[in-house]
Amino acid sequence: MRQFLPSGSGPDMSAALEESVLIVIDAQIGFVNEASAPAVPVIADVLSRWQAAGGLSVLTQFVNRPESNYVDLIGWLAMMPGDRGVGFVPEVAFLAPNASLIVEKTTYSGLTAEVASFIEKNERRHLWIAGLDTESCVLATAVGAFDHGLIPWVLTDATASHAGAAVHEAGLLVMRRNLGIGQLITTAEAPPWSPTHRRAWAVAEARRGATTRP
Repeated sequence: MRQFLPSGSGPDMSAALEESVLIVIDAQIGFVNEASAPAVPVIADVLSRWQAAGGLSVLTQFVNRPESNYVDLIGWLAMMPGDRGVGFVPEVAFLAPNASLIVEKTTYSGLTAEVASFIEKNERRHLWIAGLDTESCVLATAVGAFDHGLIPWVLTDATASHAGAAVHEAGLLVMRRNLGIGQLITTAEAPPWSPTHRRAWAVAEARRGATTRP
């Protein structure tokens, strides 16, 4: 199914999709409040469109542990096994059965050994990142992807922090510095079905010295 992919001149967007994975970080009830709720429908829309276009998608689900550093160092006791907050938000839970991979994690980063193996097995280069929270798990995943030799793309309007807008913006600021300003783009610019993404993709590849599609 390629109905969301553009046609015409420019990079081959079906190939772009086929070299990419969308990872949705911790879109869970416990991370949603008034500050982060506006990102939820954007996350769900991106995931729905990505799945409809035939792309690979990964969902991560954070679960805390009594013996974790979150408890010992931060004093954060939420998101324990069995807590209601561990569940996916309904909009994402509805789409979860169509995900390529669902991974439970106990770390900030969503690039677990299982996820890294999945990406490598499927020979993907580009990791599109959406989810919660911007300054913690999204940031850790994006930097981890960078260090792993992948090309991270952070979908800024499909991320948020339940700690508030200032903390969200702080996370984006750090990622722009550490990943490159061009790696943070909106969902209107970024997904492989977006006409604007044609330009973003072409510019990114030109900067890497590519003369043809990767």
